[in-house]
Amino acid sequence: MNEHMINTTWLDQAKRLTPELHQQNVYPERMVSVVQDEDAFQGWSVEPVGSAAQVYDQILKKGDCITLDFGTHHVGYVTLSLQNMRSNADAPLRLRLTFGEMPCEVGEDFSEYKGWLSRSWLQDEIINVDVLPGTITLDRRYAFRYLKIEVLETSIR
Repeated sequence: MNEHMINTTWLDQAKRLTPELHQQNVYPERMVSVVQDEDAFQGWSVEPVGSAAQVYDQILKKGDCITLDFGTHHVGYVTLSLQNMRSNADAPLRLRLTFGEMPCEVGEDFSEYKGWLSRSWLQDEIINVDVLPGTITLDRRYAFRYLKIEVLETSIR
């Protein structure tokens, strides 16, 4: 066999073995509070705060923070639909999004991180949203169960 035939054989085999990716939309199941708890695994536990339906009725302003629990672990791209309520959008909305598979990942403050793993692997983003209402899809793929949303800046004071 020549080299070209071997590569084609491997490519054909790879194509046959490529798994089908399953896609679905997922939504948060509840709002939670992640709190330090010395008796809990990794020192953090989760306390229910409200239903997922309450998320859609909340008006968040600068300094507000909510944590969403999606109930199970997910891997994929995140899309957020955002509304502008009671304000003229005279400034971009700035959010810090922190994704976690475990409560400690949304409970710990990443700003002082000094571990051996590159800081860029930690699943947090600061995003600016210039047009409201609007829908944005984040470029990175995330593995998470929890999503903490912190409002850093907005037109609503």
